[in-house]
Amino acid sequence: MLDDIVLPNSSVQAQLEVFWDIVSNECQDGRKYLIWLDSGSSEFFDFHSNDEEQRLDIVIYKEPMMQLFPTLLAIQNQLIGDKWDWKTVSNTDIQQTDKLHKIFLAIVPILFINNESHTLILILESMVDLLGIPNKKVLRLLQCLLTCSRNNINKSSSYWTFLRKLYSTNSFQQSIFIDILIASATIHRKSYYCWNFASFFATIEFARGADLTPIYSQVKQFCTRNLDYGAWKVLCELIIIMVSANMNQYWLKEFERWNDNNNNNKLRTPNNSEQLHQKTMNWAKQELFILSDYIKSSQTESLIPLKIINWVHAELELS
Repeated sequence: MLDDIVLPNSSVQAQLEVFWDIVSNECQDGRKYLIWLDSGSSEFFDFHSNDEEQRLDIVIYKEPMMQLFPTLLAIQNQLIGDKWDWKTVSNTDIQQTDKLHKIFLAIVPILFINNESHTLILILESMVDLLGIPNKKVLRLLQCLLTCSRNNINKSSSYWTFLRKLYSTNSFQQSIFIDILIASATIHRKSYYCWNFASFFATIEFARGADLTPIYSQVKQFCTRNLDYGAWKVLCELIIIMVSANMNQYWLKEFERWNDNNNNNKLRTPNNSEQLHQKTMNWAKQELFILSDYIKSSQTESLIPLKIINWVHAELELS
């Protein structure tokens, strides 16, 4: 099975190693973005600091990448076409494991240049587990994918689901996920799966006993710049959670399902739910008044945000 796959030559393999190093490691310049350029280059990618935006731009040059694409596509098609027995692969010798790692490196750029492939993403997840790729590196890869400039990658349901699984089974700083959310939503408006993840993330963070104020602050700032209905719904969900501790039970069950065999990472909500209440009804009334006033002053023709705010009034039984 592995023996049948022909890998790229050594020079291309070296570029794949560098590319993986860039998209999987922490950078000091801020969040990472992927952008496309049609200008020619002997290398298929480059990166540079964007001081004005305080970020690192990863630039993939389209022409040389498309020259490499047939080789990578052949690997992808064989991976998808074969019925991989991962238990058998995991028992191979060290030489086969080394080849599997090279195949993994060839998959990574495919994720950026190809349309979403559920099968390939599932294979990627399996290879991550098999090769023991550090979770922090996987998170950085997902961060690059979900904040890239390609609409069909940024809004991928499979990548956002992968991120939920990774978040559920590991401990990362809250700020990393807030950055991913806001950066992704800023690049691509009306991103359903992005705000779906935000709802899940806020629910689980609160159930873990975390302070939701940083999340609320960032989402509110986004909402006051954008009439993105998904964002407004999450903002109002945050108000409900922080005032009444009324959480989405579906998200709680999904989290527990992914942690079925991980007793150390299960939710342990305090018996006294009042301990989790971080805001008061008076605060909620004031916030809803400010938000309503903003929407009315924005002269938007849509009444959806106001309907969402009215929904919060009903949920909290505010007069």
